[in-house]
Amino acid sequence: MKLKAIENRIQSTYRPIVEKIANHIDLIDHDIILKPDTRRLPSFIIRFALRTMLVVLFAGLGFFIFRTGPESSVTVLAKSTDIVAFEAVSSTDLLVQTAINQATSMSASGGQVATLSLVPTSAVGDELSTLNYYLNMIEQFLANQSSLNVTLSESELPEYDYKIVYQSTDLSGKPITYALYYNETSVTDSTTFVFNEEDSDNATVWLQGQITIQGTLYLLEGKKIVDGTEEIYSLYSYLDTADYVYVRYETDQADGVKKFFYTVVQNGQTLNKSKIQVDTESNALVTNLEFVEGNAKGKYRVTRGDNGNSQHMDVAYEIQGPTLNENGQIRIDIVTDDVTGDTRYAYTVSPEDGEGDHQYEADRHDSFDEHEDDHEDEHEEDHDGTHPDDHEDEPEDDEAPDVEH
Repeated sequence: MKLKAIENRIQSTYRPIVEKIANHIDLIDHDIILKPDTRRLPSFIIRFALRTMLVVLFAGLGFFIFRTGPESSVTVLAKSTDIVAFEAVSSTDLLVQTAINQATSMSASGGQVATLSLVPTSAVGDELSTLNYYLNMIEQFLANQSSLNVTLSESELPEYDYKIVYQSTDLSGKPITYALYYNETSVTDSTTFVFNEEDSDNATVWLQGQITIQGTLYLLEGKKIVDGTEEIYSLYSYLDTADYVYVRYETDQADGVKKFFYTVVQNGQTLNKSKIQVDTESNALVTNLEFVEGNAKGKYRVTRGDNGNSQHMDVAYEIQGPTLNENGQIRIDIVTDDVTGDTRYAYTVSPEDGEGDHQYEADRHDSFDEHEDDHEDEHEEDHDGTHPDDHEDEPEDDEAPDVEH
């Protein structure tokens, strides 16, 4: 439509409205008299005014559209591949940390985990042994700005169609690379899941894959579940049906925010449950962790700090219980043994109502030593000494027992 036609349309539409309104306005009390304006404005002024009105109208319409459009509560997870990568890496790392924690507990320490040295004590000190291996997992997600560095490509492994590579850095600047391989198929009546949760009947997409960390191969099973208008992404990282970490990405019924819900199971027993929200603040990632079941309690808000000399993690925490309440701040630095090169987390805890800081140290079990260049060699031989082709005829998924949750 030409500009002249648009101008005529606006005049014919709004002039009757203005005249109708003017006739119903009582201006007597204000000694105002409306008189017709017999002066004729130059045509270029009329055209300028109409063009200005068009600009204002379209600008206002655009502002209204963008202001009232849907806003993502977790903008960092822009794609489904971001969600799958986060679920696979975080759940597998939790599985790794759980196995390491069990091995430490069964060592010469007599079943006691001797990872903390403290002077003096604080309420949050009793939580750090569990929080510690969540921080091993969280650390790698705090390096990126605004979004996860996730790329999807075709798999070089013949048994898998897709490959997702996740890249980041740890607090010391060391590069982190994970590669997970998977197949994705539509769910049919003949689909047999390794794990069955309550709403598996609503699954529409089935994911089967693997990820290797520190030379150990972990299997993955994921589902896309459609529940009304909500899409739920669930994933299991497992060694077997008794040792796994289960994670779901869905809306939290308590506050309506999208979160990851974790269940850590070892030897068939649930060790703890937690939920994690990943968001951005000042163009940096923020992780909110809350323990909801198990020995550890509390809420933790974890950000990546930088004082100009070293990177660290800043944690705001809140612990509330029947007999225990404490709020405060934690600064977490990485300390390196000059002889062995091993790293540990150094905790400086500052309770709001406490007197002075509390110092702790805990083992930092580095899971970040896998690099993409190593994956080709890793898959030449599995962790049990066999070649992947040796497993092709094993009906592992079909014969494994279902696990109800």
